[in-house]
Amino acid sequence: LSFIQEVHKSIQDQGYDPLKWEIRSLPVVSSTNDYVERMFKLGAKQVIVLSKMQENGRGRNKNVWESPSGGMWLSVGLSSKFRIMELSTPVVNVVHRVLSKYVKCSIKPPNDIFIGDRKVSGILVETRMSDNKMSGIVIGIGINVVNDIPEYIEKIATRLSDHIIPPKIENLASEITVEVIKMLDELSFIET
Repeated sequence: LSFIQEVHKSIQDQGYDPLKWEIRSLPVVSSTNDYVERMFKLGAKQVIVLSKMQENGRGRNKNVWESPSGGMWLSVGLSSKFRIMELSTPVVNVVHRVLSKYVKCSIKPPNDIFIGDRKVSGILVETRMSDNKMSGIVIGIGINVVNDIPEYIEKIATRLSDHIIPPKIENLASEITVEVIKMLDELSFIET
């Protein structure tokens, strides 16, 4: 619940109407992107979902994204008609800008953030199409914060807690959410 309160206040502080957003904080989901899609089917237009765990987190090309407790598993979704636009680059830039406040990191195109030579974050932007326009976008953002890194990827993955005392997950998620909303607004994706 602290995430819901935090992000609600942060959205409002930036001049957006938090009541236009369906905000969820869950203990476990299959994937936050899938949960946003389900919310779209129920009629939601603007959705924010944070989960403590994902059972079937995924990255690009349907790669598995390990999502145990202790990481930030977040999705922001909009359901409406949008012009077609590549969003991975602006989203990874936003996440990089926020994480750079805490730790020295770099972007590995097209959608990953690294600390040194190990991945700390990945972004997955999924779109729905209708009549040659985007009818929905779901932006999934995963960040390893204090979660365990499985042994089979420990040489290529890292977490914030290996490098810094990390911010609380709900604070980091709220900060990133607001920055993503601001970026989407600048690109005229947010309905006012």
